[in-house]
Amino acid sequence: MNSEALNLDANMERLVAALNGCPGIHPFSSCGGHTDPDLGHAPQDEFNVCFTVEPTAGGWPSLELILRACGEDAKLVAWWAAENHLPGAVAFQLEGRGKTTPDRIAEAIERARS
Repeated sequence: MNSEALNLDANMERLVAALNGCPGIHPFSSCGGHTDPDLGHAPQDEFNVCFTVEPTAGGWPSLELILRACGEDAKLVAWWAAENHLPGAVAFQLEGRGKTTPDRIAEAIERARS
């Protein structure tokens, strides 16, 4: 995955790829945390990724897999009905902080998918 072409923070590559590998899951925004965050960016030691769940393309089973993979390590927040991104979809934000890393969540999602 070319993080520059996608404008991804380098520490988010694996997590975004893991989410992209889940049927019906469509990441559209992420932040890997910054020492001096601008408005809308996560502070250092925090990260988030926003994605839509497409119910007709296996999205709900994928969301369940993501929830199980995150366990206590991350928080999943229902964000809004994502009609402007994908008709019929709902958007979520996965948030992590502290000792939880994007790679740790990505690894758990990859393990759960296999």
